Amino acid sequence: MPAMIKKLREEERIDLVVVVSHMGLPLDVKLASLINGIDVILSGHSHDRITRPILENGCIIIQSGASSSFLGRLDLTVEGGHITDFKHQLIPLFTDKYEDDPEVAQIVEEILYPYRQKLDLVVGKISTPLHRMTLNESPMDRLITDSYLHHTDADIAFSHGWRYGSSILPGPVTVKELYQIIPVF
Repeated sequence: MPAMIKKLREEERIDLVVVVSHMGLPLDVKLASLINGIDVILSGHSHDRITRPILENGCIIIQSGASSSFLGRLDLTVEGGHITDFKHQLIPLFTDKYEDDPEVAQIVEEILYPYRQKLDLVVGKISTPLHRMTLNESPMDRLITDSYLHHTDADIAFSHGWRYGSSILPGPVTVKELYQIIPVF
C-alpha cells in the first residue's frame, strides 16, 4: 500500500487517499497507524456507530453503524492536497420516513404471511430508543443482559458484544423486533 500511495500522489497527482474498508474498526485504526499517507478511511464490518471521527496518524476514520440505520456524512475542506478542516455527522435513516418499493414489499409479505400474526404480536412498550454499540454499553445490551438475569436467576450476565439487529424506536415492541435484536433464537 505505501508504494501505491506514493505512486498515486507523485505520478497521478491525486489530492486525497480515501480507503473504503470492510476490515472492521480495530484493524482500520491499526492500518492507519502503520501506513502513512491515508487521508480518510470509510470503515465497515464491525458495525460501530462512531459519533466523532477517530484521528490516527493524520487519517480521519469514520464508521456509521449497520442495517442502514445511519448515513455518515463527512465534509472535507481540502487546500493544496491537504485536509484543512472537516465536519462529520451521523444522519438517522428511520425506515418509517421512507416508502416501501411496492414490488419488493409484495415479495416480502408473501414470505412473511404465514408468520405475520405471531411476528406482529406486541409484547411490550419502550419510551427510549434501543440501539447497540460495540464501544460502549448501550440500551439494547442492557435489555439483553437484564433479560438473561431475569430468566436465569444468575448474579451476573454478559452480552456477546455483536451488533445484531437494527435500532428499535420508542413505542410498542413486537416479537419481530425482538427477533431482529438476536436473530439466531
